Amino acid sequence: MDSSPSHLPENPAVAATPQVPDAAPKPTIARVGEWLVGLGPATLAGAAVLIAVLAVTYGSAMAMLANRWWKDADQVHGFLVPVFAGVILWIRRDMVVDLAPRGSLWGLALLFVAGAMRWASAYFFFALLDPLSIVPLLAGIVLFAGGWRALRWAAPAIGLLVFMVPLPGFAAGLLSHQLQRVGTIVSTYTLQTIGMPAVSQGNVILLSEAQLGVVEACSGIRMMMLFFAVCFAYAFLVKRPLLDRALIIVSAMPIAVLANVARIVTTGVLHELVSHEAADTLFHDLAGWFMMPLAVVMLWGEMALWDRLLIAPRPAARAGVAPAAAALAAGPRKKATRVRNRAASTAPNPKTGPSGKTTGTKAP
Repeated sequence: MDSSPSHLPENPAVAATPQVPDAAPKPTIARVGEWLVGLGPATLAGAAVLIAVLAVTYGSAMAMLANRWWKDADQVHGFLVPVFAGVILWIRRDMVVDLAPRGSLWGLALLFVAGAMRWASAYFFFALLDPLSIVPLLAGIVLFAGGWRALRWAAPAIGLLVFMVPLPGFAAGLLSHQLQRVGTIVSTYTLQTIGMPAVSQGNVILLSEAQLGVVEACSGIRMMMLFFAVCFAYAFLVKRPLLDRALIIVSAMPIAVLANVARIVTTGVLHELVSHEAADTLFHDLAGWFMMPLAVVMLWGEMALWDRLLIAPRPAARAGVAPAAAALAAGPRKKATRVRNRAASTAPNPKTGPSGKTTGTKAP
């Protein structure tokens, strides 16, 4: 039977005191509401006026962007970017529950950058700088009004807004041409590797029964920009080390290229083994819908492989090893203590002698 008193309370008086259960925590929505009310009516009124001024000032720029999103199929993802930004702010809402606004004058520097971008847009007739200036403008407002902690909360959402602005024409054309060429070369080698007769001429893949033209619309730039935005948002929302988040963002381009190559290769295989109608249906109608889920699966597989390559010790395992090591270290010490006590008890006393009787000592 275990006679250890570890199960008994250390202080009976404390144990006799009835324990009052903690109050149920308030929902996050209620806490955010209390925080907004605590800001005061003057602050809320100023925020409303500021939002109205921004809506009037950037109304024409945002209308230009919406028109570009609607007419250009490669930029249709722009409608989703502000929605993703709002979702990020809502997911990270716990960071502002107990936030005490402490503004920083460094926000004025960002406001100056936004003003300079708008001036350059009007002076040099570079239209895309006007809507892009909203990124440093929002960052400057948040920093000036709320401080660095508020900017930390809003930075991922504000940074995501970069993806709603289309690439300049020369940059989009250059990137699209490079993606076409890479997609053609990699797809040709893949088809040859699996035993299909394939030869590339420019951006055209010659098969035995058909020709696959990797045109600009099939370069994958639309999917790549959308996947970049998804990876950027995911990197800030996932609870992973900084190296893992950087890997997620860097992997966006190669994964997008591989997804486009998988689309081209599958189309070539269908041309050779099934029919031209089935291949055309996949290439023009269905493949575009499956590229994004395929890219997400590739990203998940990459992170799973990364987790297998770098295995960190679990905290529970370390906690279990420490008591065992302490017990092993304590065991020999206790045994050595018992041996020393036994030796001390059997050693003769110089005053009493081995028999225990007192012995006299002679003076020198």
